[in-house]
Amino acid sequence: MSTDPETSREQRHQLVHDELPSEHDDPLIRTLHRVIRIAVKVLAVLMVLVILWGVFDVIYVLYQLLTSPPFLLMEVSDIFRLFGAFMVVLTSRSSSTSVYTSAPTSCPSNWSSPRR
Repeated sequence: MSTDPETSREQRHQLVHDELPSEHDDPLIRTLHRVIRIAVKVLAVLMVLVILWGVFDVIYVLYQLLTSPPFLLMEVSDIFRLFGAFMVVLTSRSSSTSVYTSAPTSCPSNWSSPRR
C-alpha cells in the first residue's frame, strides 16, 4: 500500500468517478447523473442551513429560559425543552456527516475537485 498523497487522491477520485460517472455513454443517463449531483449539493447546503438555524434556536431557548423569572432557574419541563432542542441539532449534524461519508460526491470537500 502506497502512502503517496497523489496515489491516495487518485484512488478517492476513482471512487467518486465510479459512483455517478459523467462520461456515461447514454446522454440521458449522463444528464441525470449531473442533475443528481447538483441536487445532492443543494440539499447538503440546505442541511447546513437547517443545522445553523437549530443552533440559533438552542441559543434562543437557553436565553429565554435563563432570563425569565425565576432567573437562572429551570424546571424539569424547561430542561426537557432545552434537551430536545440540543438533540435535534446533534441528530441533524450526525445525519449530515453520514450523508457526506456515504455519498462522496455530496461532500463539500469534493465540490471543488477537478473532474476528468
